[in-house]
Amino acid sequence: MLAPMERTMALTGKFSETPFTDLVQFYASSRQTVAVTVSLPDGRGEDGVFYIEDGDIVDAWLGDAVGRDAVRRAIRLADGCFRIEPDIYAAERTITEPLRQLLLEQVVQPGRPSSQRPPRRPGA
Repeated sequence: MLAPMERTMALTGKFSETPFTDLVQFYASSRQTVAVTVSLPDGRGEDGVFYIEDGDIVDAWLGDAVGRDAVRRAIRLADGCFRIEPDIYAAERTITEPLRQLLLEQVVQPGRPSSQRPPRRPGA
């Protein structure tokens, strides 16, 4: 059995109060290693896990989406709950891009692939 000082507690919360982007940016900037387990409001339980190691998102799945696609879906979450567990490592690496790049992609064109961007109008 662990001594009281060695126990770790999981942090829980709601995406309606703490957006996914704020959550992962906090753990990235503090260079922590955590697993973020996501439960969506449909009540089916665990719907995804995001692994952050030393501040980098290295693996993710949400529903049937894996890697970058899972992160893109999570950025749009408005409902659901999360559970943060420290010092949990991914079994594999499905994401190689920096978190900043993944977040910027969504800010520039949320939900639209670059091939579907409308043409720029002169003077716009």
